[in-house]
Amino acid sequence: MTEIERVRQVLSEALGVDPEEIKPTNPRWLQLLQEGVIVRLHIGRWRAKTSLHWQDLGLRPTSKEEREALAELIEPGFKRLLPKEVMKRLDAIEAKGRAALEKHAFKTYWGFFVPVTAWAEWRERDREIREEYLEVCRNLADSWDEMVEQVLDGYRVTARSAYRRLRLLNPEAVKGLTEDEFTDRFIRAVRAHIPSVERFRRSFYYETEMEYVPLPSLLAEEQAEAERIKAEHHLEMERLRAEEIAVRTAADERLRMLREMNREVVEQARRKKKQLVDRFLRDVTAQLRSLVYDVCTNVLATMERNGGRLHPRSVIQLRNLVEQLERLNFTGDREVEEIIKEVRYHLGQPAESRSPAEIENALRDIAIVARAALIGLGEQPRSARSLGIPDEPPEPLVREIRRRRFEVEEMPELPGLDLDAIPRRPRRVTAEALQAVPAAL
Repeated sequence: MTEIERVRQVLSEALGVDPEEIKPTNPRWLQLLQEGVIVRLHIGRWRAKTSLHWQDLGLRPTSKEEREALAELIEPGFKRLLPKEVMKRLDAIEAKGRAALEKHAFKTYWGFFVPVTAWAEWRERDREIREEYLEVCRNLADSWDEMVEQVLDGYRVTARSAYRRLRLLNPEAVKGLTEDEFTDRFIRAVRAHIPSVERFRRSFYYETEMEYVPLPSLLAEEQAEAERIKAEHHLEMERLRAEEIAVRTAADERLRMLREMNREVVEQARRKKKQLVDRFLRDVTAQLRSLVYDVCTNVLATMERNGGRLHPRSVIQLRNLVEQLERLNFTGDREVEEIIKEVRYHLGQPAESRSPAEIENALRDIAIVARAALIGLGEQPRSARSLGIPDEPPEPLVREIRRRRFEVEEMPELPGLDLDAIPRRPRRVTAEALQAVPAAL
């Protein structure tokens, strides 16, 4: 049974209905799909790189030896047309903007989905990064002439050095050219690839495109189409009543085929909707579990290297995990809420009172449950067998951990069905509880 099927089963038992009646058009899911937006970042600028060829320098090697000598001395190819530190800074800001979106979003079939619970924080951060990016553009434009001269001065040194070495190794390549002429050609070739300050300024953009998940609109379109066909059928029947009996027989057959075609089209649309909703549910579930699994296994590996002690950096990792789960759990995933409680409970203890053994056992249990969920969703997370986490966690072990840690044995219900809203304090792991694990297997 897959995790999606398991979730449907829990839903059907809670509602007392057949699993086949749990349709992807459930209003609660339509609401969840609209409790966030799809975000696309468009970040661009003049990339300040160009390809420099021998012809640009007025050089035309006539032999293999000349080509090899020129390649060693001048190395034509991609050249930076802005100072290296400027390009690195721009690349870093762009990467920061994309990383901020990934941190606050789910990767889904439609793109990055930012839930309403993470929206305000991401939007504020995105605006800060955008302003930083455009501020760099303004500063560069203000000092454009000086910066271009700085770049060209660097290439002048390169050109003169190349000319002198070339005269020694292969004088035929620069026959008839003085050092100044060679350098001027080189600089003119480089300058030709540098835009004006206005073109440079226009090349900068940092745009955020947002839209709702298109599924609700697809449903509306399907409903409208169904109504249109229904109206056409009604008109067709009215027309048929006025026609002769002989014509009616043929029209009845046409209408039957029209209904059959419509039935197939609508059924295909429903299947597509079901696949889209299932994929959305799977993406959200898988990414939350991947986040949990990666952090837990990273901290466990650090503890193992640190003689079983919890390193201060690991504490920061776990706190960041709690914050990110709270930000992204817009669906109210109960198991994620229980994981948050468990981790927060241990972090809430005074540092001197924390039990490394209890923390290690808790993180291992959480990682096992997360890995089992990921495998059920068709994912294959990296192995953590050396940390005591089975590659294929047995179902009895997973059920025992869920019962002991979260007081449930199966994957919890879908968001929106609050079967048990009573808050629970995470249980301490006792020796008796640990001894019960082999029995569960």
